[in-house]
Amino acid sequence: MLNLVFGSLSAAAVQPGETWVSVRNRMFSLDELRKVNPGLDREMLHPGEVVRAPPYVSIVELEREQAARRATEHALAETRGRLANIEKDRVAIEGRLREAERAGSTLSKLRALTVALFLVGAALLGLLVLAVAAARAARRHAAETAVRARSLQSRYDELRLSLHEIDVKLQQRVIALLRLHGAQGISDRDVRATMAAMFELTETLRKKHDGLENPPNAA
Repeated sequence: MLNLVFGSLSAAAVQPGETWVSVRNRMFSLDELRKVNPGLDREMLHPGEVVRAPPYVSIVELEREQAARRATEHALAETRGRLANIEKDRVAIEGRLREAERAGSTLSKLRALTVALFLVGAALLGLLVLAVAAARAARRHAAETAVRARSLQSRYDELRLSLHEIDVKLQQRVIALLRLHGAQGISDRDVRATMAAMFELTETLRKKHDGLENPPNAA
């Protein structure tokens, strides 16, 4: 048990709700108690120790200490409020950081998707260029084929017309020979003389249309 030895104390009016402990705390400060008890442990009291009360406590000093204690408590309350606000700010900042991380992840996915779309677009563009080039080549080949076909058709028509003319002239010359000699025999000399021009025209046509095997529409 702790024993308190009191000296001459100042009077104190009891306030509503106060207890012996609160009155003692108002009348004696901790520093005053430690000053009059220098031999005791400053951190912890032990059973059987005698704690002497200060013989006199200045009301001014007591009020000053109480004011300091109230200021300290007020500062502590403000500090706790600031700590609470700091905690709220920390939670808000962590939330924003998580949102930023999610936004960064989404941005990375969008970038990857953009790169993939760009590559797909480049591939499609390359295929389109190849398709256009192939179409142009096919169109050019078709045009060349059409021109060649028209040229062959023209040559074939010309050759057919020439053969028709040869046939007509040959018939005319045969008829002329028959009219000239009548029932008499026709010599080889007369035949060669009559057919020489036909042979020359036939040879000229053969050289001109060499390589023309089948007409374009024969197939």
